[in-house]
Amino acid sequence: MRIIVFGVDLWLGTPRMPKALKEAGFEVATICLRDSMLSKTRFADYHYILPDLNAQNVAKTFIRAMKDWKPAMIAIGDETVLSFMHNMLRAIESGVDLGLDEEGKQAIRNSLPLPQYLTSSIDKFEFRKLLKELEIRCPRSADLLSTADALAFAEEVGYPVVVKSGVGAGGAGVAICHDEDKLCDVYRRAVKMVRDLRHGKGHITAEEFVKGTLASLASISFQGEFLIGTSSEKVECHPAPTGPSTVRRYFNMPEVLEFASRVIRKTRFSGFCGMDFIVHEETKLPYIIEWNARLTPHVNLGKIINADYCLALNHKMNGLPLPEAKVEEGMMIALYPQELIRDRNSKWVNTIYHDVPTDDPELLAAFEAYIEERWAKRLAAEN
Repeated sequence: MRIIVFGVDLWLGTPRMPKALKEAGFEVATICLRDSMLSKTRFADYHYILPDLNAQNVAKTFIRAMKDWKPAMIAIGDETVLSFMHNMLRAIESGVDLGLDEEGKQAIRNSLPLPQYLTSSIDKFEFRKLLKELEIRCPRSADLLSTADALAFAEEVGYPVVVKSGVGAGGAGVAICHDEDKLCDVYRRAVKMVRDLRHGKGHITAEEFVKGTLASLASISFQGEFLIGTSSEKVECHPAPTGPSTVRRYFNMPEVLEFASRVIRKTRFSGFCGMDFIVHEETKLPYIIEWNARLTPHVNLGKIINADYCLALNHKMNGLPLPEAKVEEGMMIALYPQELIRDRNSKWVNTIYHDVPTDDPELLAAFEAYIEERWAKRLAAEN
């Protein structure tokens, strides 16, 4: 069984996926830029190198890889690739001849939700509408068309208020506003961000602030069937407080699995994804806030935490029984290189599992250089 890992943005978890997929029994190719992190891993059987990010060149390389490698699925590494894949599926469903056979077209379908739910998987506002339709618990929210809308919503729900641009990931476009001045300033900046987006029109939303623990569900699904998923909370993140996680703690929350299953079933989603949620401080109830319909930074750790997402996918595709998820409650992991970028003297790297790719020398060297580069810039800015 063959799969492609496709990534162009600097998402530090994506280069770790070829190893996880290989260990689960897949043959793995990548589509990536020359000298990118993803191009460094030794666990890919083949690298299809993009000359640049020119749209025609990306499409040409993608079609060549699809014809040559004949994957059953594409593991989508980042938002840029997600948007590209949306365009590919829309073209297929519109009857555009991309030069792919039926197996190639099906591989694309096996990597995304149904066409009518593509926008829900990339736009926070559209996802919120889907949650409400499926009667899934989520914070109160409103679509903002003006500063007056933002102020009226804040008056209704009270401060703080969370403002989000329609698309984005890793905390981009998200701000917590504790007063009127901050809310007005953030809204003005969000308007500029939305206008600058290349994904489409986008939306700006205001969301009720739910006080509690920020967590996420990492999962794998295939053709609308939720296969396996795990919940974990952010212990450390960078940049704080809304940035990507660098240390995570795992815990059990069955209701979130059920919520995710509803979304997967409704959209007939296939692929790796994450759903962010907040566990209310007092009620301990989960509120779903975001869907990232692509690889998430710690999904490569399935084998380590006894919830092997990649093996579950392989078994499903080959008609075998699904492996069980047996994650130890409270287990913690420190992500590499993310935690060392946050704190070079982190207490966590010597006290919990630290995911250093010592068996992937060229990738490890690239990560080490990146850590040094980030710290050099930070120190220069401070001085």
